[in-house]
Amino acid sequence: MKGNTVQLYSTVIIQEKHRQRKYVLVRPNEINISKNKISDCSPLGKALLGHKEKENVQLQTPQGNKVYKILAVE
Repeated sequence: MKGNTVQLYSTVIIQEKHRQRKYVLVRPNEINISKNKISDCSPLGKALLGHKEKENVQLQTPQGNKVYKILAVE
């Protein structure tokens, strides 16, 4: 998978409601929350993998269902 598809080491900009966040998907041993590096095995990481720019991704959380829009994949 290439281009605008989320994969390991992709930088992903997502939006939930009116809040944007930027993450890098990394292996579990490379997590660094202060640098926005999240695991590809985390619930959000798993939900994003394989999706493309402009797609919506749903994630069931303890606070309820959340919908994230993928704004960009680098």
